[in-house]
Amino acid sequence: MTDSYTILAQSYDRLTADVDYKKWADYIERHFQRQKQPVRTVAELGCGTGNLTSLLARRGYAMTAVDLSPDMLSIAQQKCGGLDILFLCQDMSRLTLLEPADAVVSCLDSINYIPRPAALRRTFQRVHRALVPGGLFLFDVKTPAALEGAGGQIYLDEDEETVYDFSCFVDANVAYSINAPELVTVAERDKALLTFRDEMQNYLNGLSEEEIAGSDIKKMLKTKSAELANSLSTENMKLSPCDIYMIEIHNAGTEISK
Repeated sequence: MTDSYTILAQSYDRLTADVDYKKWADYIERHFQRQKQPVRTVAELGCGTGNLTSLLARRGYAMTAVDLSPDMLSIAQQKCGGLDILFLCQDMSRLTLLEPADAVVSCLDSINYIPRPAALRRTFQRVHRALVPGGLFLFDVKTPAALEGAGGQIYLDEDEETVYDFSCFVDANVAYSINAPELVTVAERDKALLTFRDEMQNYLNGLSEEEIAGSDIKKMLKTKSAELANSLSTENMKLSPCDIYMIEIHNAGTEISK
């Protein structure tokens, strides 16, 4: 996870440029104002590059910003220069604050990055310990239905700015339908979905800068996605090609034309 975010950190703000952080801060504050006791100290889990952290700090809250990625935290510290914010590089499931907080927040689906139930339970236990009595834990998650509806999205950064470390990433979600549930085991389903994801990623990894620069990359990926869906589908389980929304591409030092 941290290796992936080493690359992602440099492009994170562009990829989330459509997020209205002010509205998020307004929403959070409305919940703070409903608390019986005043909220003054706040910890943000999965703070990323500090966009929400800086807004809440400027509104007068004593902030602690927590993230697993040192690279995300480094950018957040630069962005929040001059603000009195404590930055902690920690796994959520091992959260340890210096002092109990009046509120803990975790926004933009950060909780979804805890895939194991045991780790999720530990996270909630750690948050409980990190809060003052009667403190607030405010978070959002994507439901399984929302994730399945994503249909195997691939993210493309079409910004013309130079980015770094040539590589491509494909999302793990794949849309599928099962005609006869009693004839398809969970293991068979998971194997097909994992194979689809891995083969798409392997295909992306095998592309050179020249191939991407000189080709219609979206068309290539749609074709590959359709081939994989067809080859992995069975009479009882049908996989659907990924909807190609965006492909996240990082390139070392030179721009890639699209």
